[in-house]
Amino acid sequence: MAKPGALPIGKSCSDSRRFAQLIGLLYLILIHATTYARNIQFAQLSEQEAEGLVYRSILEDSQGIVWLGTAGAGVTRWDGENYTRLILPEHIRLEGAASIHESSEGDLYFSGRGVYRLGEGSIELLSESELRSSVVFNITEIENGIWFFGSRGASYLSDDGDFSGYFSNSGLNNQVVHDGEFDDQGNLWLATRRGGLNIVNEQGDWSHLYTDVNCRKIFRTQNGDMWIGTSAGILHFSNGETEATVLKAREVLLPEFEGRDGSIWFTSEVSGVWKYHNGQFQHIYDSPSYAATELSNGSIVIASVEGIYEIEPTQTQ
Repeated sequence: MAKPGALPIGKSCSDSRRFAQLIGLLYLILIHATTYARNIQFAQLSEQEAEGLVYRSILEDSQGIVWLGTAGAGVTRWDGENYTRLILPEHIRLEGAASIHESSEGDLYFSGRGVYRLGEGSIELLSESELRSSVVFNITEIENGIWFFGSRGASYLSDDGDFSGYFSNSGLNNQVVHDGEFDDQGNLWLATRRGGLNIVNEQGDWSHLYTDVNCRKIFRTQNGDMWIGTSAGILHFSNGETEATVLKAREVLLPEFEGRDGSIWFTSEVSGVWKYHNGQFQHIYDSPSYAATELSNGSIVIASVEGIYEIEPTQTQ
């Protein structure tokens, strides 16, 4: 974000007048910032109200608070017992969140129609002209910055505040990028809508795999395997391999997380939630679902068309 320019003070102003103008400007800035921060509030939701919402994303933050992105009803927090809804200033139009990311600095990013950054009691909309995408599907972070994957490519925001990335005519087969992830070799894997799986290495060389499928989501396991949810089924790449094993052909199952037992969990907007372990699929939940995660207490939380569903660890063993 560009820094504001210096206050234009004419040469005829006296030093005292300049000082007074500067103090006045600083006062207005502080008043605005304080008002802006105070506008970030939370309203209690009843369990019935919360259960009536459709959820599309889940994140447990570093403080153990569960954040839930809805479809059209903003953002909700859940502490395991109570739901509260994020109340924002009128000019902030955060209607829902397709994904939620907590940065290493502790800021929260909500993506969907634009990207909103929440930190230290204030919220801001990132510049669409710098992101290049009006819709952002997913976010990932690396050591020196954050990647945003959206409707017009993959944007990179460095820790220095500079934007770059991969857009049309950069090597992408298709500019609609649903997701991205780095493998253990430093290659960036990009899941595109109509261009398949696009991979770029550290030297800027591109390769394109499964170019006739719609790639939706990428997940890297602890051992470096890559799991891709596509229109042609699940693509499983063992660490370092470029040939995939295809599972559940013609079903769209999106990889969500790796369980403590090494299982891989998937969501489906048709058939619900699946668990893959030791070469077998187990159908866990049958309502259309958009996200799932394992909380720090070991329970599984599912975001579905029927609200939030929690599974105790013993229920899936």
